[in-house]
Amino acid sequence: RAAMARLEGEGTVLRARLGGRVVFCHRRLLARIRRAMVESLRKAIQPVSEERFRAFRRRWQHLDPETRLDGPRGVGEALRQLAGLEFTAAEWEQEVLPARVADYRREWLDQLTLSGEFVWLRLWGAFRGPLSTCRVAIVPREDLDAWLALAAERRGPVELNAPAGQLRELLAARGATFPAELQARSKLLPSWFEEGLGELVGTGLATCDSFAALRQLAIAPSKRRFPVHAVGRWSLIPAPDPAAQPSLEPAPIVVAARQLLARHGVACLAVVQEERFPVPWRLLLRALREMELRGEVRGGRFVAGFGGEQFASDEAVAELRRRAPEPVPPG
Repeated sequence: RAAMARLEGEGTVLRARLGGRVVFCHRRLLARIRRAMVESLRKAIQPVSEERFRAFRRRWQHLDPETRLDGPRGVGEALRQLAGLEFTAAEWEQEVLPARVADYRREWLDQLTLSGEFVWLRLWGAFRGPLSTCRVAIVPREDLDAWLALAAERRGPVELNAPAGQLRELLAARGATFPAELQARSKLLPSWFEEGLGELVGTGLATCDSFAALRQLAIAPSKRRFPVHAVGRWSLIPAPDPAAQPSLEPAPIVVAARQLLARHGVACLAVVQEERFPVPWRLLLRALREMELRGEVRGGRFVAGFGGEQFASDEAVAELRRRAPEPVPPG
């Protein structure tokens, strides 16, 4: 045992468990065993047609009436599956969430953002224009740093107009602030105040702890039922720290790979291209291969007609099998 421990310290052998007993195995032999196991698991998979996969994905994404979600927890589950995607405020509440959650109510989304469980923000690049056409993402707060790190490469230097710059300085000095206090301290006219907030949102620099604030800002003032200062506190979105990114656990690219699997069940180049997923496939592929070796995902040919390597979660594989995939004709 002492000799094995020394070899383990040198990296020559690795410790494992077999039948409840501790065993040691040469690392090269273990790597060969793992590769053989992975190849065996891949060959055992029978692919489904593209049509069958798309039907599966509708159920997976809760777009089928049989799999629609319910209540605030359902909204949270839908948001976790859609993390990283951007839609306008109207699209989120009139199309995306009602299609997935039965009897959707906007107060459910407000509760999830006010509680701090989710954060809405402009993620992928700056937008300048009316907030009614500004697309924003809604991400779990625990994954915010990872998403900001992934989006950092698309964020160049931002030049702000005077109202937005003034509001940014105030928020940097005071932290989360109610709109009424923010406007009073800035001494900006209401129209300039809203313009400044809109610019901070569009450039991905600020958010509010209630989705209702975005909902109201996206509506023309003449059509609002409540004033903007009626809801939430505004705050700056923390800039990602390049020095801290390597220590993030899990790594941002792993978060992105898991998100792709959570959203589609099956991750492959065709899915990335179809969604226009903003993370390069070559980086995702590397992370997915490592996840397969750790036994976190399955690799194989799950969908006929999709080229390249494909990966799926165990849950997705079970669902594809449960639906009795049809045999693929030869050739």
